[in-house]
This record gives sequence, structure tokens and C-alpha cells, in this order.
Amino acid sequence: MFGVDPDQLTSRPKQPRKKRWPVRPLVLLLQLILAALIVLVGAVVDFVTHMDRVQVLLDRALDKPEIEVWINIDDAMLAPIGDWKDPTSWTVLVHGLHVEAKVIKAPDLFFDFARADHIHVVPRDDGAAMHIEEAWVDGLWVLTHQQKYPEPWTPKYSALKSISAGIGHVRRFRFTAPEDDPAPPIRIDGVFGTVWNLEYRFEPRELDLVASATGESLSIGDVSAHHLRTADFRIESSSIFFKGHGWFLDRRVDVLHGEVLTFHIRPRTSVDVRVVDFDLGAAISSITDQPSPIQARLDATLNIRSGGELERGDFRIFGDAVVREGRLQLDPRTKYVILDAIRLIPWVNLNAQNQVVLDTLKGQVYFSPEEVQLRSLTYRVSRRLLEVNGTLSGDDLYFLIRLHPPERLADRRVGLGFILTGTTERQEVRLADRFDMLRDDPWRPLPTAAREKLEDLEEAEVRRREQAQRQRKEELRKRRRGGDAVPL
Repeated sequence: MFGVDPDQLTSRPKQPRKKRWPVRPLVLLLQLILAALIVLVGAVVDFVTHMDRVQVLLDRALDKPEIEVWINIDDAMLAPIGDWKDPTSWTVLVHGLHVEAKVIKAPDLFFDFARADHIHVVPRDDGAAMHIEEAWVDGLWVLTHQQKYPEPWTPKYSALKSISAGIGHVRRFRFTAPEDDPAPPIRIDGVFGTVWNLEYRFEPRELDLVASATGESLSIGDVSAHHLRTADFRIESSSIFFKGHGWFLDRRVDVLHGEVLTFHIRPRTSVDVRVVDFDLGAAISSITDQPSPIQARLDATLNIRSGGELERGDFRIFGDAVVREGRLQLDPRTKYVILDAIRLIPWVNLNAQNQVVLDTLKGQVYFSPEEVQLRSLTYRVSRRLLEVNGTLSGDDLYFLIRLHPPERLADRRVGLGFILTGTTERQEVRLADRFDMLRDDPWRPLPTAAREKLEDLEEAEVRRREQAQRQRKEELRKRRRGGDAVPL
């Protein structure tokens, strides 16, 4: 009608046929892959959140009946910071981690929260090393069960050679160790800090790191320090080196240098501290657990030692000191005759409270768990030297106050002195003799047996001199009878 072929209205141009995939098998394959992914993800989630499976694997891996490790995790997550295909971009988040080693020598670990970013596993010829670029730990609690030194061991093979971290952030760290006679309990609370270049090597059990930190408190037995600060804290091959300051008995204590050598084997601690305007009486009471008969302010540079050759729980504190505003309390029941005799001594000032008032003294102080010693504390009285020595051990006390003779007579006289002995509540006063004043350790009380021995030696020396003098006179008489001149 319009010049169009009718056959063209009912027919289409022929196209080449495309190859078609069967729909049903393809859908089935996709469903299988999806199901496998779901099963895999479910298995991972179930494996992480139900740590009994980890327990089974650990038991099989350790294969040692004396070692058991129990792990519990409230929640865990693995997520990519960047691409899933790049494991080094993964981050691990863990909430409520509890690691319990069921042997008394190993501590329990508790984490409220932990995070690790950018985890690298570096293969080595003899194993592998793990490196974490940045980590966060919140609420870490290390709970130990004893304070005994570990037994010697030989390094054993470990497939994981080391674990390291570039930078770590620590919040609310605490450490507790129970009383383990004779060592007192230890507690560290409220530590916040930043750690750099951390590395732990498994076979030798060595740790390296650099850190700065603050701590809320440190308690060793009944002795507590607060507001701890350190900007220079290092661990090198499991030996600790640090500087900083803290507060003890309401006074600042500066740590000039501190070191704890080989703390993972048999620690040897040495700390040099400086104290200014320190309450000496309170320090003595905290160590002896008794009221202190001496009250004074202390400026000192001290060395604190523990561990090493010392027994567990033992320590030594020794150093040069300046003792100011000293007051030595006498027994209020001391007889008036003795008090009047003390008042007559020109270089002793006795106040109305029966306290011997001391001027500023310079010497040494010594502290240990058993006793406190004041060693050769001296000051000038006119042309003479006044010296105070003493020991406080528990409730017992001993003080020797000596006035040295003038220097021109020091080789012929011993000076004057009196001794205060007894307890913190009741004392006795007596004059000191030469045995008390000429000893190498006049700060210690002289035992009765030692005194008797010294007296016997003194009597023997006197008899020897008298006999030698008689022999000399007899020889002179004999020579004079014979006409020989004998020089005197």
C-alpha cells in the first residue's frame, strides 16, 4: 500500500546466537560460595568468642601437664583499616581478656580493652617475628601469686622469636603481689604512660623499651608513695633504668638514678634518692612500727638497695644526712637527780618537756627492716666536737652523746659522754666509759659479754704495762750497782 513488502512486517533480521550459561548451576555455585563464607565467618566468630576451643589447642600445643593456660574473652573483633587483602592494615580489638596460667609461678593477666593496629609478621630463617605499629591497652592488671626468684632455665626454641611495637599507650595499669614471707605485699596502681620501641624476645625472655609514665601509688607493706612521675624510663635486656620523683610522707622524693638489674632472673635494685625537709621521726616509726623517741627534719642523699645478695624482703638505706631541729625525748619518769645532772652539762640543752635539744648535725643514717642507725652525727660546740650515735630496733633504743676533747688533747683523752638506753617508753641514763666511746661502731649497744671481754683485755694490758715498768726499774737498779750508766 505504501510500497512496503508485507513479508518485512512479520520477519526480523537474523542475528548470531550467543552462548548462554545454564542459570541453575550458576545460582547453585553462588549459593555454595555464600554458604561457605557464612560458615567460615561463623566459625571465626565462634572460635574467638568461645575460647574453650583455644584452650583445647593450647593444651595440645603445650603438651605439658604442669602448664595450663586458660583464656577468656568477652568480645573480639578483626577489622581492616584499609583493604582486607592487606593483612598489615588489619586492626584487632579485644574486650575483657583474662589469661590465667594455672601454675603458681606465672601471673594472671586481665585486660579491659586492647587494640593493635598494622600487624606485620616477618618470616625468619629459624622462625618468625611479629611487629605491631601502634597498640592501646586499657585496664591491664598483672596479678602475681608469689615473689620467689625464678629457678634457672636454659633458653628453649620458640617459633615466634619476638614481638615488638613501635608505640604503645597504657591506661589504668596496676600490679599486685601478695605477701610472701619474708617479703611484704606490693601494689602499684593507676599507671598511665606511653611506650616506644618495645621488643620482647621469647627464648632469652628479655624485654627492651623506652617509656614515660605517671603512677597514682606504690605500696610495699605499710610504706606508700604517691604521685609518681618518670620521664626517663628504660628497659634494656630486662634491666630497668629510671629517673623521676614521687611523694612519701607528704614530702617530695627525687630519684636521681635507679636501676633494677636482671629483674626476670634475680633482681638487684639500687636507687639513689634525695629528700629535703623530711620527717625523720615518721620515717623511723614507719620502719620500726614504734613511736620514735627522736623528732627531727632530715635533708639527705640516700642509696636504697634490695635483692641480689640480700634475702627477699630485705633492704638497706644508707647515705649522708643533715639533721635539723632535733629533739631526743627522755622518759617523763626519769629521776630529777639525773635530769639535773644532765642540765649541768654545759653542752647539753634540756627543755621543759625533758627533750635533749640538738643543733644541726651532719653525718650518716642507716635504715634496714630490723633497725635504724644514726652514725657519727656531729656539730661544733666551741672548740670541741659533739657526736651523736644511736640505734633503734623495734621498741629498744640506744643513744650515745659524746663531747670530744680539744684537738690538742685528742690523743690522751676520750672526752665526756652519756648513754640513753631502754625502750621508747622507759629509758635509763648513765655516763659513758672509754669502752663505749672508742669503739669502731659506737652507734651499736655494747653486749655485756663483749664489755666483759674488753675489760679483761684492759686489765691484762694494765698488768702487762705494770710488769714491764717493774722490770725496767729492776734493770736500772742492777746496772747502777755495777756502775754502768743507763740512759733514762
